[in-house]
Amino acid sequence: MIQAFVCTHCPLAFEIGWYSYWDFDGDTGRLVCVRCGTMHRLDFLKKSASDSDETGTTTYLALPEPVRKVSRVFKETILGDRFQDYEWPFGEDDWLTVSTWSGRRPFTELSCNRCGEHGTLISLGLPKTSEGLWPVFRQHDNTYLCPLCSNPIGMIYDETIN
Repeated sequence: MIQAFVCTHCPLAFEIGWYSYWDFDGDTGRLVCVRCGTMHRLDFLKKSASDSDETGTTTYLALPEPVRKVSRVFKETILGDRFQDYEWPFGEDDWLTVSTWSGRRPFTELSCNRCGEHGTLISLGLPKTSEGLWPVFRQHDNTYLCPLCSNPIGMIYDETIN
């Protein structure tokens, strides 16, 4: 599940969460630094589903800076139907490879590639609030506060991606 948020006050835009691959064995985690707002990514791949996690490889990537906006664009299906979608201002080539290692490692052990702070990366489900809510910037009334400026932040989508 991936959720995307936009704060119009900072401004800041980011995706957090995890999704699995159907065509090969692995998953991707989207993280954001709550200190500077930079998005990070963990890509984990194994050669086959029967392999243990220790045989897989994790690649740690980061964008060079925080994302400040997401555009709303019209797209068209192959049948000609028009629909609105979000378009992020970065592509696959914009992700910087920070490190690669064998197996898995908890993302809580990683530092932000941009600001260097340790323990500031969050995902959708971790860490949780003291009341067990996630993401950590979710409030009791199911509103969200920006992890950077603490102003109200809007969720622009909540998708299950496989």
